[in-house]
Amino acid sequence: MGSLVYKAFNAGGRTDWLDAALSSIDADEFLAERGREMFQESTRRSDQIRFGKYYAGADDGKGTTVSPAYKNVMPIPLDAINAANGSLSQNEGY
Repeated sequence: MGSLVYKAFNAGGRTDWLDAALSSIDADEFLAERGREMFQESTRRSDQIRFGKYYAGADDGKGTTVSPAYKNVMPIPLDAINAANGSLSQNEGY
């Protein structure tokens, strides 16, 4: 998929190549391309969680994950918890 940018710049206004290129992409390829395109946008962790890849390969070499499972969710801001008047509790682990 990395060649899509090259094709887009050299297509001369044609878009027929785009339909074929996008119809053959799978979720892993899409995630990898999004990682390259958005590497400075701070969305990688959220994207990996969304695609179920956050823990894939993230171990310390001893078979244990580097990041605990509760990191799959974000902490709820304290202001939101306080504003909920006791009807909202913090996510487990935070």
